[in-house]
Amino acid sequence: MVPQSSPFPGMNPFLEQHWSDVHTRLITYICDAIATDLPMDLLIRAEERVSIIGGGPARPERSTVVPLAEPEVVLVEPMTERWIEIREGARLVTVIEVLSPNNKRDEGRAAYRLKQRDYLTALVNLVEIDLLRGGLPTVAVDLSRLRPTSGTAYTVCVSRAAVAGQREVYRCPLQLRLPAIRVPLRATDPDAALDLQPLIDRCYSAGRYWLADRDALQPALPADEATWVAAQLRAAGFDAGRT
Repeated sequence: MVPQSSPFPGMNPFLEQHWSDVHTRLITYICDAIATDLPMDLLIRAEERVSIIGGGPARPERSTVVPLAEPEVVLVEPMTERWIEIREGARLVTVIEVLSPNNKRDEGRAAYRLKQRDYLTALVNLVEIDLLRGGLPTVAVDLSRLRPTSGTAYTVCVSRAAVAGQREVYRCPLQLRLPAIRVPLRATDPDAALDLQPLIDRCYSAGRYWLADRDALQPALPADEATWVAAQLRAAGFDAGRT
C-alpha cells in the first residue's frame, strides 16, 4: 500500500505539476498558520483578482473603404491571481506572495515585477515564496549575488520596509526540510513565524497527491537529483518506475 504522506523531507517536486490546486490550498493554510501569531489589531486576508494576460490589440473601427480582414481567433483563459495581505485597518502592512508559473514567465512576469516594485516603493513588507523550479527568477533579489548552491534550491525572499536596502533570503535545497521563516509586521511588532514544511505536507495529504500520476518531471531534474528522487520513492513504497 502506498503511504499517504509525502516521501520527501522538503518540497515535493511533483506538486509543481498540479500547482493551481496546491497554490490555492497553500494560500489558505498560510493564512491560518499566521493568524494565531498576529497582534489582535492586525487582520490577515487572502485576496484574489482575475486578469487576462497577453490579449491582442484593440479591434479597429469599421470602414466602408478598406475591406475587413478575417482575424485569427485565439481563446485566452483568465488568470486568477491570489496573494495574502496583512493590514492595520486600511494600511497595508505585509504582503505574502506564493509565486505561480504565470509570475515567472512572459507578460505575467513583467506584470508581477511592476506589482513587486509598487509594494517596495510603498514601504510594504514583502514575503515571496518560490517553490517552483520552472520559469525565470522573479523574487526581489539578484540570485547571482548569493552564495552558490549545488543542485535545486527553492527560494524565499523577505523584503522589510524598515530596511529597504536589505533582503533576507532562504535557500531551500530539494533534499532538505523547508524552513520556518520570519514574517515582518509593523516595526513595533515581533515577527510572525511561518513554518512552511507542515503546510506543504498538508497540501500533499489533503489533495491526495499520492494518487497522482508520476510522469516525467518538467523541467527535468539533473541526473543525480533524479536518482535521489527515485530512491526516495522506492524507500517510501512508491512505484519508482513511474517517475
